[in-house]
Amino acid sequence: LILIAATGLVLVINLWKKTPMGRYEWDSFLLRIPLFGTLLQKSLLAHFMQQFSNLLGSGIPITQALRIVAGSMNNEVYQKRLELAAADIEQGIPLAETLNDPRLFPGMVINMLQVGEQTAHLDVVSEKVASYYEEEVDAMVKGMTKAFEPVMLILIGVVVGGMVSAIMLPILNLSNVVG
Repeated sequence: LILIAATGLVLVINLWKKTPMGRYEWDSFLLRIPLFGTLLQKSLLAHFMQQFSNLLGSGIPITQALRIVAGSMNNEVYQKRLELAAADIEQGIPLAETLNDPRLFPGMVINMLQVGEQTAHLDVVSEKVASYYEEEVDAMVKGMTKAFEPVMLILIGVVVGGMVSAIMLPILNLSNVVG
């Protein structure tokens, strides 16, 4: 009964995630997870800044570049925010001002975008920010890997110990019965 309920719950959540509101809420939830949310945010920022830099460097206008990058984002929250930013820029609002949302874009990103707009080197600045966040993601992944190594060793030890006891206990019980 518990297995059926758990399977049903997983199916309902998967169906809910396929709805527009469900996907947005799920992606928002993923960004709020304490350690993995930060890693996801940095990864999304690196992706956004890298793609944005490449498109601007190719001569594509900012609004079109934002829409293209929004379409390639793997997170509904960032996708909607970038689409809104493109619409705001068409209304004359600067990029740094329209993306000024501390939950999604850290202050450093906003400041760098502001500098890039003022110096007319937005593609170069975006490339530098992308490199920074790619290094941050690599460092976080390495740190998380090192943190999980002891946990994995303990888990492997428990599994091996359980297998040894599962093999040895019947043999010892059999020798006690025979003896």
